[in-house]
Amino acid sequence: VDGGTIFIVLDTSYPMQYRLDDESLLMRAKIMASNLVGRANTQYGLIIADPKPKLMLSKLSANAGKIRDAIDTINPGLHGRNLSAALSLAYSMAAESNQEQLNSVVVLSTPAGLRDLARPPVGNSPIKLIPVDVSDGKPLPNRAVVDVSIRAAPEMGTGHWELATRIANHSNEATKKLPVWLAI
Repeated sequence: VDGGTIFIVLDTSYPMQYRLDDESLLMRAKIMASNLVGRANTQYGLIIADPKPKLMLSKLSANAGKIRDAIDTINPGLHGRNLSAALSLAYSMAAESNQEQLNSVVVLSTPAGLRDLARPPVGNSPIKLIPVDVSDGKPLPNRAVVDVSIRAAPEMGTGHWELATRIANHSNEATKKLPVWLAI
């Protein structure tokens, strides 16, 4: 991708915390995003797919150092995916930018996140969608936290709470130990 405007949509949802070859999927996505930055005559927009998607740096930039610094500050979220809202933001910004050059929207996520992405709108400004699988096609285990609940536990004493989680293994492989990280 060279020239025009590149909108990088970065998935920061909890599935991106999965570790593949001793590296989180989010770290892989951040490295890929950093490698996209720095081309001549190119503006960049970095969009974080949080529950309320946002444009990092609050505007488009051609400053590769500033964009890479912003990428370095991105942390994983404790939320589900919201790529559709982030993609809508990228498409609307791409439609408003330079209509003479191709605008690209690069989405960095897992295969599940990239499934069924909305296509770019047809209009005066051409927009190219580029989905990037950060797992490089390697199989990911099909496990998911399906429920987290918290309730008061007065039987344990004043001020105590019970936290219960349910994890589903949708894989054909048995799982003996599955580390789960919950931040409260």
